[in-house]
Amino acid sequence: MKGIKIKKVIKEVIKKYLKKMVEEFEDYGNCPSKPTTSLIDCPECGHLSIKFDEQAIEQKWKCGGCFFAFPKNLIPPSPKEIEDFLKRKKVREERKRTDKFMNKFFKKTKY
Repeated sequence: MKGIKIKKVIKEVIKKYLKKMVEEFEDYGNCPSKPTTSLIDCPECGHLSIKFDEQAIEQKWKCGGCFFAFPKNLIPPSPKEIEDFLKRKKVREERKRTDKFMNKFFKKTKY
């Protein structure tokens, strides 16, 4: 029973982290703009102390207090991966808007 509860808590803290990163990107155009934005609440000890370590070989996300590490099937994306994804998404949306405008323009003109 405890395994199911901790899995649910892990999903919630990841969801909160992703939401925080998306808001940061929308407000400032990059993520994270503040060092605390990329920290995740620890599902074990509750502290805002899980951070991403690019230098680590195995577990890139670790809690600084209790050394909790995410299970392999629930590892969240790094701040850089999220930023890259959101930039690609923004470019796709801009292209879509431009295509829609251009199609509308050429539909009305006789070329």
